This record gives sequence, structure tokens and C-alpha cells, in this order.
Amino acid sequence: MTIVWNAQRVSEGLAEIDSARGVVLANIKKLLDEYHGVEKSTRFYDILLGDWVERYLHLVYVASQQYAIGEQNSEFRPKSIAIKPTRDTAEFFEAHQVLPDLMLATLQVVSFLGTDSVRVVDDQVTITNSAVRGWRDAIGAVVLKLASLGTKPKIVFVKPFSGRTPRAWVSALISWRRWARQDDFNFSISLRSKIDAKWRHKNLGSVSTDTKLGEIANALVAAFLPVCALEGFVEFKAKVDEARPKRFEHVYSAQALWTHFAFKVLVAEWCEQGRPSREMLTRRQRFMIR
Repeated sequence: MTIVWNAQRVSEGLAEIDSARGVVLANIKKLLDEYHGVEKSTRFYDILLGDWVERYLHLVYVASQQYAIGEQNSEFRPKSIAIKPTRDTAEFFEAHQVLPDLMLATLQVVSFLGTDSVRVVDDQVTITNSAVRGWRDAIGAVVLKLASLGTKPKIVFVKPFSGRTPRAWVSALISWRRWARQDDFNFSISLRSKIDAKWRHKNLGSVSTDTKLGEIANALVAAFLPVCALEGFVEFKAKVDEARPKRFEHVYSAQALWTHFAFKVLVAEWCEQGRPSREMLTRRQRFMIR
């Protein structure tokens, strides 16, 4: 089974994927600005959904290549397709076993029969904070919280280590408690949201075999946007803001935190307000957003 992160297929189209990224992000900004009635910067959406856009483009690219290769050889032509958007980015990444087949079938249906043959499932879904931690890290978090009582740190570390946090790091943060703290934003969030199938279907577009990658991705993105970024975003953001009202001047992480949507919401909003710098060490590069 070809998965979203098919390294061989994706590596063949990196230039095309990179070229399409800005086009898709601009379209998502337009769609979400209109849906929420509030205009945000491109940087806001890049922080919020940039990782998701890249993986979504990987998915579309692999599916479009399979579609182009198998168009003349395959007799399988689905007459309709049902799409249930993922609740959040974590669920999207975890669905790599089924999403490639779903995207390929969607391309076939939309290309041959148009968007009327696409049904977006209008279920009620539950959105939660996707961040989790082990019991040892939970104990460490309590210790650090108690140690920092009465202090006003300006720097927050979010998941500075992959895996379990070393004891030496906990000791270091106790020493640094006046100016720094660690907060992995693992607070509890749970809300119910109904998928807006009508809006999603209305914003689907047509595709053809000679359509560019960015155009294909934009034509279908309304059906695949995570519910946490669309229907549930306003309530989710309100709960996140309530859980962490304090703004920090600097946010540092040593991980990309692809699926930690609460983290992305907070940092995107803080950067939108011009408050913190965000420094993040990813697998590819270390960068600063001011």
C-alpha cells in the first residue's frame, strides 16, 4: 500500500510540491478568512497548518501520479465517494493507511463525474487536545509548576526533547525558574462540532488529468481540511486561550510538533499579536520567527 509519506514518489515531485505549497496556503487563508469572518496573516496559517499542507500535498501528488498512470489501464471507476474530514491534524497523519486510496478514488470521481458525486459526511465529531504525555513527565510537570510559583518567566520551552524528559533538564529548569519554564500544553480540551458538509461541498472544484498539482489540491482541499481548523476552530481556540492566557516573549521547541494543534493555535496567535519570537528546531533546520 502506498502511504502519504511515500519517500520515493514524493522525492520525484519535491519541486512541484514546493511550488504548490504557497498556492494552497493562500487558498486556505482565503477560505478560512471568509468562513470565520476574520482576516489573519499568511504567517498565521503557515504556523497553524503549514505541516498539514505539506503532507496533504504529498498525498495529492502520490494519488495524482497513480491516477495518471492507471487511467488508461484501470476499469475501476467509482460512481460516488463519501469523505469524512478528520477531526484534527493528528488523525489526518494517523490515517495514512486509508487516505491514499480515498484521495485516488476522489480524483477519479471528480474527474469523470464532477463534484456532485462527492458526499461530505456531516457527522458530529469530538475534538480533543491531541498532546499526550507519560506519567513520569506528568510528575515532572507538577514539580516544575510548583517550583515556578511566584515567578514571571519570559521564555517557555514546549517539548524540548523527543521522548521522555531527562531528570537533568528538570533540575536545570528549577535553576532557571525565574526566567524560563516548560509547558507542553497538555491541558484537557473536549468539544463537539458538526461537519459543515454544505460549505465544504460548495467549495469543491473540478479537476482533470492535465491539471497542475496546486490546482488539484485547491479543488479538493475543502473536503479534507481538519474540523479543528474549520467548524471547531473558534471554540477550540477559545478553550486554548482560556487554558493558557499568559503570553510569553519567546517560545522554544526542539520538535516540529506536527500534530500538537493547541500549540500551533497559541503560537500562531501570539505571533499574530507580535508578542513572542518562536524558535523551533526541526529535523531539517532551525529557524526563528519574530
